[in-house]
Amino acid sequence: MNNKLCATGSGMSRKSWWLWSGLGLLALYALLLVSRCAPIEQDLQARTNAALTEKGYDWASASLDKRGRDTVLSGIAPSESARDDAIQTAADVYGARVVTHDMTLKQYDSPTFGLKNDDGKTILTGSFPSQDLIDQAVRAASDNFGAENVVNRMKLSDDVSSPAWLASSLAVLPTITGMKDAVLNVSDNSSELNGTFHTDEEKQSFLKIAGDKLGDAFEENTQVVPLGPTPEELAEIARKAEEAEAARLAEEARIAEEKRLAEEAEAARLAEEKRLAEEAEAARLAEEAEAARIAEEKRLAEEAEAARVAEEKRLAEEAEAARLAEEKRLAEEAEAARIAEEKRLAEEAEAARLAEEKRLAEEAEAARLAEEKRLAEEAEAARLAEEKRLAEEAEAARIAEEKRLAEEAEAARLAEEKRLAEAARIAEEKRLAEEAEAARIAEEKRLAEEAEAARIAEEKRLAEEAEAARLTEEKRLAEEAEAARLAEEKRLAEEAEAARIAEEKRLAEEAEAARIAEEKRLAEEAEAARIAEEKRLAEEAEAARIAEEKRLAEEAEAARIAEEKRLAEEAEAARIAEEKRLAEEAEAARIAEEKRLAEEAEEAEAARLAEEARLIEEQRLAEQAEAARLQRIEDVQNCQRDINDSMTGNAILFATSSSDIDSKSYPLLDTIATTVRRCGDIILANAQKIEISGHTDSRGSDEMNLALSDSRAKSVRDYMLEKGVRASVLVSKGYGEANPIADNNTSAGRRQNRRIQFTIQ
Repeated sequence: MNNKLCATGSGMSRKSWWLWSGLGLLALYALLLVSRCAPIEQDLQARTNAALTEKGYDWASASLDKRGRDTVLSGIAPSESARDDAIQTAADVYGARVVTHDMTLKQYDSPTFGLKNDDGKTILTGSFPSQDLIDQAVRAASDNFGAENVVNRMKLSDDVSSPAWLASSLAVLPTITGMKDAVLNVSDNSSELNGTFHTDEEKQSFLKIAGDKLGDAFEENTQVVPLGPTPEELAEIARKAEEAEAARLAEEARIAEEKRLAEEAEAARLAEEKRLAEEAEAARLAEEAEAARIAEEKRLAEEAEAARVAEEKRLAEEAEAARLAEEKRLAEEAEAARIAEEKRLAEEAEAARLAEEKRLAEEAEAARLAEEKRLAEEAEAARLAEEKRLAEEAEAARIAEEKRLAEEAEAARLAEEKRLAEAARIAEEKRLAEEAEAARIAEEKRLAEEAEAARIAEEKRLAEEAEAARLTEEKRLAEEAEAARLAEEKRLAEEAEAARIAEEKRLAEEAEAARIAEEKRLAEEAEAARIAEEKRLAEEAEAARIAEEKRLAEEAEAARIAEEKRLAEEAEAARIAEEKRLAEEAEAARIAEEKRLAEEAEEAEAARLAEEARLIEEQRLAEQAEAARLQRIEDVQNCQRDINDSMTGNAILFATSSSDIDSKSYPLLDTIATTVRRCGDIILANAQKIEISGHTDSRGSDEMNLALSDSRAKSVRDYMLEKGVRASVLVSKGYGEANPIADNNTSAGRRQNRRIQFTIQ
């Protein structure tokens, strides 16, 4: 095998040997890159699973098998929100590109809750998904039945859902504390109570709360069995009856006294009401008479005002029509003159602009042709010089090759020299092969070391990020746990305080209800007596009021007729005087309007002349502004051309995979900085800036290339600022590999794509 390889190698020229060696190294490098894919996927998968475990999503599993950076999550999620959180956690892992899933949602059974009062004990049964829910049910039962009487037989289960009805079910417990044989069962689909109440009030109270809290699915199978009163209760009832009788007698005495006082107050009130009614009636008649007089005066004034307004409107319309006609005529004449002048000025300006554009185009074309001719001559001279150099090198190589062939032919003639030459050739080939192998091993070692260093740096960064995330998460969980503990303590205190207040409120309400019922009965009896007396007195007062109103109405009617006659006579005299005054005012207004129209016509003529002068001045200023704008554009173009000339054939160099500028590029940047300082005022005056844009080839990730190009552009901008360029003139931006100007598949194309550009925009 080795002999065959040696024979094959000996038959190749040195050029072919180096070509095949280079292809072998490239293939080895590609194999090395491909072999790194699987570890990258395994690392991303491990970090994703670690992130899911850290957040408590042990039910989710990440897989990247032959998918590059695309992650697939699988597992059974306890809820939709947990599934979405797991997907977001996987997407947040550094390096992940697309996250999909085939996770399913867990199916839960219905939770159950049971309460049974048996032999003085309250037994709790059922299953809930968390201990907090069980503790909530036990606390509610302890608050209502006593902690020493509650027996907890509830169980934890991961297969049941959270009970949305728990708070509603616990809300009915206070209404069944008096039942000795209560049996309550609640689930997602039904709720039921069995047992015995002692009073209808207890049962109705329970049914009202159960209907509100448990809904239509609630069923009750209860009965009411009253309890007889005890001797102590009978004694209490007799005591309360005696107290109620004493209170009734005292109340009757109080009502009799109040009735006497009410009768005296009512008599005084009726007398006062009568006096006030008489005074009010007199005031009403006076007000009606005054209102009638004011209404008549208002009517006459409105008629006079309407006549005056109509006359003024007619005169104003005639004057306005005359003024508008005159203004229209003057405006039409001014507009025609302005349009003619504008047309003449526009034609002259257009002719001047076309002549100037033609001259500039001819000069630009001549300059372009001269520049193209110069460049073509320089290129032709360079081509001929290069061809001459290549021909000389080829001739020297040919002569050397012929000389070598002659020497080999002479050596072949001598057999001994041929043997020695063959041995020397084999030794030389062996030495070259060893050197190539050593170079290949050194290159592989260097690539492996670089890859290992990159891996170690990436692992270190990921470890630091994971540690920071872990510390942040531990801090957040500690804060949440402390907040939950404080909230739970606060809730327990509030529940205990609410239970105490509810009990005190219930006792107070019962006592208040008994007191109110007694007061209501006594008040109803007193109110009935008072209403009957008030009704009698009101009927007598109403009859007296009707008679008095009739008398006063007859007297007011007679007074109104007399007042209307007087007001009519005064209104007629006022109308005649007003008509005379309006006629005099209309004549004076007409004379004044004619004078005003004449003055407005003079002002319109002056305004027309001023408008013509203004248009001429605007045309002159517009021409000056256009010339200045064209000059600014030309200046900006000259600045861009100077920068482009400096960059032609040159490139700004950086350290590999770094934004550090190579010192070889400082002279080039100094030249560009000088140009930018000179053009700074021109660029700012034209509301523009110079964009320093960074570009890379396509090797490496999009994110890395974008960050590298942006940092390189910023480094160039910082260098320009150090050279005295104003910050307001420069902006920098990285575009990564997005805007190539050459093929990224060749080293020459990639070299062109790694560039810095200066663009005025």
